[in-house]
Amino acid sequence: MKRISLPLLLCLALLAPLARAAEPSVLIETQPAQQGSLPVTVTAYGSVAPARGALTTLSAPRAGLVQSVDVVAGQIVRKGQILYRYATDPATRAAWLQARSALDYARQDVVRTRRMQTEGLATQTQVATALKAEQDAQAALAAQRALGANQASEALRAPYDGVVTQLVATPGDRLQPGAPILSLARTGRYAVHLGIEPEDALQLRPGMAVTLRSVFGDMPPIQARIASIQGLVDPQTRLVNATVDLPAAPGLLPGMRVSGRIVLRDERGWQVPRQAVLQDGAGRYLFQVRGGRAHRVAVQELAQGGAQAIVRGALDPGLPVVVLGNYELKDGMAVREHGQ
Repeated sequence: MKRISLPLLLCLALLAPLARAAEPSVLIETQPAQQGSLPVTVTAYGSVAPARGALTTLSAPRAGLVQSVDVVAGQIVRKGQILYRYATDPATRAAWLQARSALDYARQDVVRTRRMQTEGLATQTQVATALKAEQDAQAALAAQRALGANQASEALRAPYDGVVTQLVATPGDRLQPGAPILSLARTGRYAVHLGIEPEDALQLRPGMAVTLRSVFGDMPPIQARIASIQGLVDPQTRLVNATVDLPAAPGLLPGMRVSGRIVLRDERGWQVPRQAVLQDGAGRYLFQVRGGRAHRVAVQELAQGGAQAIVRGALDPGLPVVVLGNYELKDGMAVREHGQ
């Protein structure tokens, strides 16, 4: 057996610390491992629209001509404000005059038939027939009056405070009864239609809380709840539409683009900065420090919120988590912190 000389042993003892000092190390920052919770959310985008029952389509009351339209699309109007002026079609006006003339004739016929009855020239049956004709003429005239045929022209006014959302007719248009002229949305009664990814829509339920924010403005966030979720995918957007009923809130207008943040549930686990979690072909992971060396720990990310994340994995609660410098690390590498 060969013996190692004493001078050689002394040299080896002196070189060992130098070799360790020459080993490369990575400068890092850490923080203690700690438990926490974050909400799991879904973010969707949509637009403000009139709420159910808040949109009225004003249509032609009878055949006629649009004389003028006194508003424009998007205009805010007050109750009683003139929206458009409408002239009754001559044929409809003639029907009113004929109905009025028929009633005058029926009334005169009743008087004449009763006089003839007193003279023995008419029977009770003839009197009853004349009375029935008078009643029919009264009903026909009432129907024409209900249609507004008694008015040669009229100004149609807003039934409530609202916003003109659409103009269909223009001055000079000849319309049939029921043809749309404009749409009016009641002020302050709005809803938001959000487009949800189909896989996320399966997790939503009516009543879930939604935080709404304007996409382009600085409007304060609005707290609301999901009112309904459609059970099909929109063929145009390939999204599932969810309706959110809005509370009364200033600054909202139909067509405004908004984002909605929906809270699905709270996830609890290890709370770490998002930058502490890395990913490669094997999945997500982070590093903890033990004995001056980095140790890789596989994790599953459960939730994100701001700069924080909730993960699940076999973390040692007594070891710190690397939060800076982790991109340079490999499992087992030597590490050092500021001040070491």
